[in-house]
Amino acid sequence: LAYQVGNVHLSDVLFRVDGGWGETQACNEYEPNAALAFYDSNSSSCEGCILIDSRITAEKSSERLGGLGVNAHSEDGCFDIEFRNSASFDDGYFWVEGNGRCEPVFENVRGNFNFNIRGEVTLSNSEGKSCNSWSGPVRKINSMLETGNCASQGKVGTLELNTSFLDDPRWRSEMCDRYSRRRDGWCSRDLKLSDYLSQ
Repeated sequence: LAYQVGNVHLSDVLFRVDGGWGETQACNEYEPNAALAFYDSNSSSCEGCILIDSRITAEKSSERLGGLGVNAHSEDGCFDIEFRNSASFDDGYFWVEGNGRCEPVFENVRGNFNFNIRGEVTLSNSEGKSCNSWSGPVRKINSMLETGNCASQGKVGTLELNTSFLDDPRWRSEMCDRYSRRRDGWCSRDLKLSDYLSQ
């Protein structure tokens, strides 16, 4: 969560959600759940951000925003927010939420998309099975979005994964060996992470 700040720049980051806020009915006040949220923040970016193998255990009535996104509530809005060369490889979404004003750019990203914001969202060289916008226009440039009210067909660029980062042996140690997720997703496969993501 980057909350009401500016100049947050993430590069080559792996995300995996384990758990979530509001895990019981007794402790659930519609808490938002996301892997990454730029919340009323400005001049920030996420490049080479990868979301895999999330396990969300929050109650269904909690606010499941999804994977990587932007939360904007202010009329002044957020500005200069970009996601580039990033991907969500599970059920998480790229999302923009909050009914404020924001005009983020998603360039060369792979995943699904869910938008509920005032202001134009730009999707460039991006691809997903679903794309839905509940408020505000979506500008699509060379993007292939199969279903939803902002679906479109187009020629899509190539996702350029940083294999030297992804295939660092540290990630298997950090994500699999020290936690109870050894039988989930990539941890259960004898593959380099880049090979797992390319399947």
